[in-house]
Amino acid sequence: MGAGEHAMCGCLTLKPAPGHTPGQIRLDLDSRGKRAIFPGDALHNPVQVPLWKWNSVFCEDRDLARKTRNILLGDCVEQGALLMPAHFAPPHAAYIKFKGDRFQLDWDFDNKRGR
Repeated sequence: MGAGEHAMCGCLTLKPAPGHTPGQIRLDLDSRGKRAIFPGDALHNPVQVPLWKWNSVFCEDRDLARKTRNILLGDCVEQGALLMPAHFAPPHAAYIKFKGDRFQLDWDFDNKRGR
């Protein structure tokens, strides 16, 4: 477990997600072999997935916010985790794929439930 990370209940891990506002965290859920990542305020709009370098006007440390988004999206790809952002409009959740030098959203999560 990395610095600042806290495990809870055997299935939840709180991880720092710095750059947006002080104390910002993400929540990683691991249950029955499936994973989901709740990014907190690291992502505000789906356009920030392929254009992960774009900050919101509220990011206090712009470079750190970019780094956090890159790591978070990379973790989604690497772990096959469903991204569950609070700020996205319906359908609210997506898998993330890496394509070329960008991340892309895969909204077809209903067909991947049996993964």
